[in-house]
Formats: sequence, structure tokens, C-alpha cells
Amino acid sequence: MDDLTDILGKAMKLEEEGRDFYLKAADLTDDLETKKMFYQLAEDELDHLGYVQRQYAALKCDEAWCTLPEMDKIEPIDLEAPIFPADLQRIESLSDNATLEDALVFALAAEKESFALYQQGAGKAHNAEARQLFLQLASAEMTHFNTLMQRYESAYGYPR
Repeated sequence: MDDLTDILGKAMKLEEEGRDFYLKAADLTDDLETKKMFYQLAEDELDHLGYVQRQYAALKCDEAWCTLPEMDKIEPIDLEAPIFPADLQRIESLSDNATLEDALVFALAAEKESFALYQQGAGKAHNAEARQLFLQLASAEMTHFNTLMQRYESAYGYPR
């Protein structure tokens, strides 16, 4: 397998884990807006998983990179622009008694990790369709990060 196919394989795992996490995180809060946000993020991750799975399957069948029409609504990101907090570290797992704050910090770091994976894919892509897909997925992850950061800041302030 080439590097881009490996990145798609890692992406599928991250998107699947992200969906599972957001569904669990929704149970950590009674706040309906926060719960709704987590459910929407879980749905987004499921969509992303589908996009990546379709491209992965096409490449495994020796087909070319393809344009995914449903991704047209996502504007590709300028990879030079985004800035993440440098001190944001992903914790390996959430404990059974995790708080909403723990879940938000975990999610922020996971979105940063997903963004970095898609950024890496865009940097290695020599095909315009492949680069476009990775830039659009990076953009979607950046949007998730910003949504989570707004929720975190409204609840806890930043930095803490």
C-alpha cells in the first residue's frame, strides 16, 4: 500500500473512534445544547467515515481518486492558516468518571490529531482529487475543533 492509502486506513479508524466517542460524550452532560453538539459531531464523523471508506475501496480496486459530490459543500482549508493551541495533548482514554471538561479536552485533541493526519495526506498527494479530499476533510475537522473550543470556552474559559 502507498502512503496515501495508509493515511486513509488510519483516517477510517479515527473517524470510527471519533463517532463512538461523541456518542459516549453525549451521556456526560444534561445540557441539551451540548448533547445536541455531540450527536451532530458523531453524525459528521459517520459521514466522514463513509467518504473515506468509498475512496479507500476505490483505490483498493485499482480505481482512481474520485470527486465526492457531497463534499462540495466543504470549502478546502488553507493549510497555512490554522493555529491550534500548542499545549493541547490528547489523553489516551477517558476514565469511567470522566467529566464533561475531560471529554471536551479529549475531543479537541482528537480533532487536532485528525486534522494533522489529513494535512499530512494533502502534503503527500500529487493527484488534484486526492489533495482536494484531504483539504476538505481537514477543513471539516477544523470546524469540529472550533465548535468544541467554543463550547469549552463558554463553559470553562480559556486558558484554564
